[in-house]
Amino acid sequence: MVAILDRFKKKKPAAKAERPAGPRPASASAPQPERPKDESREKPRGKRHVIGVVIAPHVTEKASLASGRGWYAFRVRADANKIIVKRAVEDRYGVTVERVRILRRRPKRIRLGRIEGRTPGFKKAMVKVKAGQTIELT
Repeated sequence: MVAILDRFKKKKPAAKAERPAGPRPASASAPQPERPKDESREKPRGKRHVIGVVIAPHVTEKASLASGRGWYAFRVRADANKIIVKRAVEDRYGVTVERVRILRRRPKRIRLGRIEGRTPGFKKAMVKVKAGQTIELT
């Protein structure tokens, strides 16, 4: 019975082997050759990628009414934030973005008779452009 409980006891750390005093061998201090870097695997630094953040304009009756006041709606990637959306819209459409509002539309449960399903959810960004500028979405 006691042998079974030994499994749960904390084990003491093993004693470390001491190094002999004196100079290190020459092989340990020799510089290691550098491996060639693979540029295709490196991530861009400083500026996060904005390609593919804006999926499509979100064209609805409500969104088209808001475009008269300078607000435009876009479907964006699920991991997008306000800063990235602002950069992506400015790069893609060549306008100055003043404000960005982001909302997440959750999936809804729908029923057709006995069959149950879900509508897909998505992330939407409302973007306000500088007065006098427009975005042509057609």
